[in-house]
Amino acid sequence: MKRTYFTTIYFLIYLLFVKIIKISANLQCIDYLDPLNSRNKILVPCPHVRSNNKIEIRDCYKSKSDQNNMFDLMFNCDLDDEKMCNKAKSTFESVGRTLTSKLLLNTRIGLNATFRPLEGNLLGSAGPSRAIPFRDEDGKIRLYVQALAKQFQLQVHPEYSSVDILADFNSNFPFWFEGDPQIQPNQIGFEELVLHELMHGLGFLSGWNNDYIEEDSLFLTPNIDGIIFNVGDNIERNSELVFRGFLESAFDKYMVLISNKTLTTELTSNFDKFLDGQNTKFSSINEFKEKFKASPQFDIAKQMYNICIESNSIGFLLNTSNSKNEVVVLETGINPFQGGSSLSHVDEKLFDNSSEFLMTFEQTPGRTLKDAIAAGGGKNRKEEAIGPKILAILETLGHV
Repeated sequence: MKRTYFTTIYFLIYLLFVKIIKISANLQCIDYLDPLNSRNKILVPCPHVRSNNKIEIRDCYKSKSDQNNMFDLMFNCDLDDEKMCNKAKSTFESVGRTLTSKLLLNTRIGLNATFRPLEGNLLGSAGPSRAIPFRDEDGKIRLYVQALAKQFQLQVHPEYSSVDILADFNSNFPFWFEGDPQIQPNQIGFEELVLHELMHGLGFLSGWNNDYIEEDSLFLTPNIDGIIFNVGDNIERNSELVFRGFLESAFDKYMVLISNKTLTTELTSNFDKFLDGQNTKFSSINEFKEKFKASPQFDIAKQMYNICIESNSIGFLLNTSNSKNEVVVLETGINPFQGGSSLSHVDEKLFDNSSEFLMTFEQTPGRTLKDAIAAGGGKNRKEEAIGPKILAILETLGHV
């Protein structure tokens, strides 16, 4: 009975997403070229293709050998130290198994991970390889990371990139690996870091930022469709552009102002009124910037910035059978706003020593994953690193 019940429920959830997720015509996908720099991205054609695979419902009761790890790892290690390379590779494999045990993934996820010396103190990062525009049930077009889009198993879908998640980590940093001697105060647990970063690649990622028009500005917008950065972190400022609108991420659909429970997507609706809508041509990015700053929408962008540097101001509205309408407080206490840290994490002060520690924006040095789980009240099983609220966020997004 249980086997039939879970399979049926999953199939109904699948059918729900088939109904509400629609392919957006005439829009391009965004490819992210460097997980260490989200500004390094390009627009790419992603024509509609038909899947050759039949829809397969993943059975919760298949043998563990069939579903132990739904992540296909392509691992690159630019070191002469084979032992260190093996430690890093084993960590990615372990994290893949942990995520597989918590998420009901029905489609395999391709992970391209690199472990190499990097300059500076950057630990590393992971993120989507491609973002795909879909039209949601409310009529808005939003960007879905490819790893999430594939889970909907659409028979006709935009063409996918060869991998779903890109990861790049700094081998120069004194990481602590499972099986090493006692962790030192200056060390960072590599497994917790990798698990955290892969969550961004699965869609735990806001599209609101303050650098789409000018770097580190005091105003925020969602992704601006039509403005793209070149390799080298520059914008083609003197080239003609066609403004196609403001695009939220799938994550942004569920963000709310905590003070009055207003969905931030309503602000995006006001942004969409800029110059009477989409497909407006501009001679350059500078012309776009000048006209945007003279528009009523600019006041909204400044307002959003001020909201997002106040603590406890933005939350994620859960929409699962067990957690409907509960709000999880997101990170808005960083001033000035920090793209990649603000909004795309849960609140540090509220959750660092709780079961939701995994998705705070800072990782505590000298703490192993087991230590963090214990501090949050867990019993030292790696699966407990993904707390119930974090799991509910992923379920709300569509990872069931």
